[in-house]
Amino acid sequence: MRDGTPARVDVTGDGAPERLGTSERISFDARIDVVVAVPAGPRGVGDVDGERTEESPGWPRPGPD
Repeated sequence: MRDGTPARVDVTGDGAPERLGTSERISFDARIDVVVAVPAGPRGVGDVDGERTEESPGWPRPGPD
């Protein structure tokens, strides 16, 4: 529960949670590369028109605008 908010638990059993403390907010970032092997032939993964070279509309500058 590292979201920066106070940690509260009902320790005494009276229905009112007692404040235990706070924690610093944390963050993380993860990345992964994906490799796709495509067999030889006229059509492959993601082929839209049968041509050898396929490019997305964002190529050659992928990422946020």
